[in-house]
Formats: sequence, C-alpha cells, structure tokens
Amino acid sequence: MTEPNNLLRAARERTPSRVAPGEPMSRRELAEAVNRWLWVTTAERYELDAHSIGRWERGAVRWPGAHYRAALRSVLSAETDADLGFRPAGAVAAGQALTPAPVTRTEPWTIADTLTRASIDGVALDHMARAVYGLAERYPSTPPQELWPTVSGLLTRLNDALGHPQPQRVRRQAVILLGVLSGIAGSLWVDFSRRDQAAAYFDVAELAAREAESPDLAAWALATRSVDAFAAGDTRSAVTLLARAEHEATGSGPRRRAWVSAMRARAAAAHGDPVTSARALEAAYRHVEAITEPPGGTEFFDLPRLDGVAGTTYLLLRDTARARPLLTGALQRRAPEDVKGRALLGLDLAECALVEGDPVEAGQVAIAALDQVGNALVEPIVVRARALSASVNHVAGARAVLKLDARLLEATRAR
Repeated sequence: MTEPNNLLRAARERTPSRVAPGEPMSRRELAEAVNRWLWVTTAERYELDAHSIGRWERGAVRWPGAHYRAALRSVLSAETDADLGFRPAGAVAAGQALTPAPVTRTEPWTIADTLTRASIDGVALDHMARAVYGLAERYPSTPPQELWPTVSGLLTRLNDALGHPQPQRVRRQAVILLGVLSGIAGSLWVDFSRRDQAAAYFDVAELAAREAESPDLAAWALATRSVDAFAAGDTRSAVTLLARAEHEATGSGPRRRAWVSAMRARAAAAHGDPVTSARALEAAYRHVEAITEPPGGTEFFDLPRLDGVAGTTYLLLRDTARARPLLTGALQRRAPEDVKGRALLGLDLAECALVEGDPVEAGQVAIAALDQVGNALVEPIVVRARALSASVNHVAGARAVLKLDARLLEATRAR
C-alpha cells in the first residue's frame, strides 16, 4: 500500500489561506500559488491542479519534478525536499536505516575549471568528460528536468571556452564533448515536447562531429536524432538518418554498430521494408557477438537491449509470436531504474495483446507500464500510450479504453 506523504500535507495545512482567513491553505490554493511562483521565476505557464497535489499527499508520486519541488519549498517555507516528505525512488523514509543521499554540490568539473579558467586545462577537461558521459549514462533513468541544469551549464562553459584559442588536442576533445552534450540536449527537448528546440541541438551535434572529424560521433548523433523522428512517426526521415549513421559507423566499435543497425531494423520495419529490416537485425546480432569492452557513456548497447528492439521490430511486422518472448525477456532484464525503457517495452507488450485480439489485456498491461514511470513521463511515452489507446478504442470501443484514458490523463496531469 502506498504510504501517505504526511509531511507535505502538514506543511500545507499549517500554511494560512489567503482567501479564507482562519483556514489552512487548500490544495487548489497551493496549486495556484505554485503556478504563480513558477510563472514569476521561469516566465513559463504551468497548470498544476488540486488533483496533482492530492496525488502527492497520498504518496502516489514521491519525487515530483525539480521545478515543482522548488516552488513548493518556497510557497510552504521548507528548507529541503525532505522537509516536505519528498525522496527519490529507492531512498529510505525517516526511521529506516539511512544511507548517504544525493545532495546539491559543486561538481568536480566546475572546481577544476575554476582553477584553470580562461583556457581549458587537461585536468578540467577530463572532469568535464566524466560529467558529460555520466549524463549520457543517467539519461535513461533520470527525469529530463533534473538533467537539464547540468547539461545547460556544461554547454555554456564549453561554448565559452571554444571561443578562445586552445591547443588542437584540447579543442578537438572539447568539440566532441560539446557534440555529445548537444545530442543529449536534443533528446531532453524531445522529452519536453519541444521538437523545434530539439532539432537545433541535433544540428549542433552533427556540426560538432564534422568539426572534430569524428565519424563515430556523427553516427551517434544521427542515430540519436532518428529516435525523435521514429517516435514522431516520420519513418522516412528515421530510415534516412540511420542509413547515414550506419555509413559513419563503419569504423566504430561493435556496441555502436549494433545499436545503429538495430535502430535501422526497427525503422525499416515501421517504413514497410521487411527485407532491409531483416538484414539490419542480422547485422545487429552479429555486432553484439563481437562486443568485448564494458559499456560506458554513449557506448551502452547490449544483448538485452537488442532483444527489446528486435521485439519491437517483429511487432511492427505484426509477428507477435516472435515479438512477445523477446519483449518479455528484455523487460525482465532491463534495469529497474530505467523506467523510460521499461515503460516503452510494456506498451509494446500491450500492443502485442491487442494484435492478438485481447484489448482488455492490452489496456491492463498499458496501465501497468504507465504506473511505473513516476515523474519520468516523457513525450515519447505519452505519444506511444495515446496511439495505443486510439488503437484499443478502434478495436473494442469506448468502454474498453476508458480506464487507460483515465490513467493516461492522470499521469500527464502530474507532469
């Protein structure tokens, strides 16, 4: 059973209402105060409502977005997130055995950078590289609003440094890091449902690959961009981008080549080209067999992930007999913290049930997939879930899709 967030409720109830003298602040009033604070501090409109406040107080969401937590700390006069009962997934509650929790701190790269300001010293650049590739590793398991401040800070510093003369080796490494950061930034803006902003960052990532004369970075940037095109239903662009990526990846390691080939197999299947899809999938498995180095940074692809992509590929070809076991196995082996990937695999399994003629199971599996996302509900998951809901409605009518639509609405309100 979900544990209520009594600290958040107590903080609200001891805050006086401004519209009803002598009464505590209501959930609706708190939501409106949060929206006002966010408008003043970010110049962006938010639509938090009393329903979302209620879900937080009931403990359905234990770690709201960073912008909401900051607003709540200000409105409710709290010093820390813990004072409001918020904790990230996996953290322990008060009274349990404690372990060191993540805290806001000055990152090592900023310290090293300060010591060597004006140009980038090799030590500072090494720290920046660790930070950049660490962001790439954290992307699958971290809500985008929590990654963006660090990504933005690193982009600003590297852009500033590249405006000054640098040794050739340092400049090339800095350009590569800027390219990786731009690709991550593009993915984050896709998650924020801002494809126009994402496209600009993807352009910069490709430009950085050309400037650094790095085919491997180009392959990664093109394949990363293709994920957005695929999610948006632009399969022609996805296929084109991945054909270019496969060409650029000729000299890359087997992890990169396996990932690019797998993405191409999936895009070709969606585009109605089963022959190219089969060839690319065969190549992906061949590359995976050649992997010897451990994963890290942007070199993350492995056999369980390939099985997941293969399952999606077969699903796109309407071959659920091959898709279902691959998707099930991939989901079982996917890390619990990779909530985005797990949700997409779950939605694919839901579609398997729909293709096999069971819309009730499809709705149940889809709801279970959405339940695990928490505050990492990104735009590709929303798009995928809405498409599935439309398919369920087309097959079974409004009654079968009602619960799924209600859960999707609840999830999107809490973003």
